[in-house]
Amino acid sequence: MMEEVKRALARTNLAQTALLTLPWTLLQVGGFWAAADARAGLTGAIVVGVMSVGALVALAVHYRRSVIRLANLIHAREGMDPVEIYGFFSFSRLWGDRLESVRRRIPGYVNTLRMNYISLPMAFLAAVLNFWVAALFLVLVWGATGMLVRSAEVRSVTGEMRAVSFSTWGRILLLFAVAAAAWGYVRYEAAVAEAACREQTARLRAESFLMSASELASGYRLSGKNGADAVRALTRLPAVPEELTRLAEGVRIENVSPDSYVEMEKFVFEHGATMEALAEIGRIQAARLGFVFKPGSAGAGAQGTELLARYRKLETLERLKFYASAAVGNSRRVEESWSVLGTLRRQLSGEPLLSGCRTVMEMEFRRLGALERLLNEFGVYGKNEADFFASDLALTELEFGKILPAALKSEASWNLLSGFDPLSEMNGGSNWRSLGRIFPVLEWSRAESLAVYLEGMRMFAAVIAEPGKSAGYRAWSGNLPIGTLPGLIALREADGTVARYFALVRKLRAGRVALELDRYHKERGAFPATLEELKGVSGAVRVDPRTGGALAYRNGKFPVEQGNPRTTGTEKRKIDGVEIGGEDGFRLRR
Repeated sequence: MMEEVKRALARTNLAQTALLTLPWTLLQVGGFWAAADARAGLTGAIVVGVMSVGALVALAVHYRRSVIRLANLIHAREGMDPVEIYGFFSFSRLWGDRLESVRRRIPGYVNTLRMNYISLPMAFLAAVLNFWVAALFLVLVWGATGMLVRSAEVRSVTGEMRAVSFSTWGRILLLFAVAAAAWGYVRYEAAVAEAACREQTARLRAESFLMSASELASGYRLSGKNGADAVRALTRLPAVPEELTRLAEGVRIENVSPDSYVEMEKFVFEHGATMEALAEIGRIQAARLGFVFKPGSAGAGAQGTELLARYRKLETLERLKFYASAAVGNSRRVEESWSVLGTLRRQLSGEPLLSGCRTVMEMEFRRLGALERLLNEFGVYGKNEADFFASDLALTELEFGKILPAALKSEASWNLLSGFDPLSEMNGGSNWRSLGRIFPVLEWSRAESLAVYLEGMRMFAAVIAEPGKSAGYRAWSGNLPIGTLPGLIALREADGTVARYFALVRKLRAGRVALELDRYHKERGAFPATLEELKGVSGAVRVDPRTGGALAYRNGKFPVEQGNPRTTGTEKRKIDGVEIGGEDGFRLRR
């Protein structure tokens, strides 16, 4: 009977050790394999997770059965009734019986047993509060106190000095050693990844892709007159009536009554002082919204938001002047308004980071929408006016070819200086550092994700100069392991901005082609069958910037989205004409 009790004790201690170490080891090694091996993917991560949880549940059931078997053997030796195996309340009665038994036989271990009872709930609470190291310590306390109390109980029952054999202790220590080795292996891999990330950062700094805080600040230091100050100085901007706001949009509007343009001209005339101030602002080439480069700073903040809203309203006012001038055939004022719209955008083109770049892209899209509407509703009255627009579009394309790479470099540098952490960003800013000390695969994921983010930003900057490299980025990003997913998620903003850039360049080129098509149509009364028939634009202008192939060209009837002058929305209508650059390009009515 005594040997059976000792064997039951050995099995219970080994079951508890296995419960503590085997799921841990599987999660450490298997989790790292799933995170670091691109072949594992999401399926591998799910399999490792299911196996770890399954092992945890199976070992927990086995441990519970072992505990109750040992308790029944002790109860049988003392002539007590056996404990039921199933049911939570029977297990809670076991805890009470055991506490009473320990108090009676080995009172010196009562507090140890109490510590055993509260350690797991305390570990759960520590995990909820994100104190993962404390949670791990409390779990180990639960394991150690359980073994101590069980061994003391068996010694008191058997009367022997040693309840657990050396071989059992050896197996227990071996299981803990394997668990520690698994943690150490993954921690080593994490350290290697962190060192590689530091080397990559140093290399990108040497290549001048990443900038220091002083270099970043000096690159965005404004010299000369500040357009934002002039915009801020406007004490009151007139509220544009809703109907005029709709008329000022860039979408084509059919059947607009002449009275609408009369109202537009009247509104512009009545606010002559504001329009004069806007013309003065249009002669300033740069602006600073007040961005301050400090770690953790949110940038321009509320002041910048208010200024951007003012710029948007000034855009609307200048487009009203643009359309009103076009309606009366005043080419000089049309060109002036077009230049002011371009200057408003150029003033903000130097704003740092991708957010500023996206702002000016959308401003340019709206300006191109105004040109498309000008060609369809009013027309361009002479070759000089068409050449003016074409040269401005060519200059704009060159400007954006410099703006976006600079914004990508600034974004990457700023994020690195601000302690950017892709893993925390993916988790909504939650603090995972404590958990990373227990599961170093998270530290590995952080280092690798940061490296992927920096490399992706560098590749995006290279794609601007050589669009053909975009396929290389897709192939590279498609073969990364799932552990680098936070880095890829952090690149989505830049990826979307680069895609928007290529759409903008496509529309800029389509606009230049549209100007030549408009001239061709006026001379011959019809549009050409292919763009190759146009002699006024070079072959480079007819190239799609993203694919490297020819710009899409469609001649015939097709649906487009147009504004409805009687409602506040838009609707799909078929037009007869040509489309250059696809659905996001330029369209001309026949």
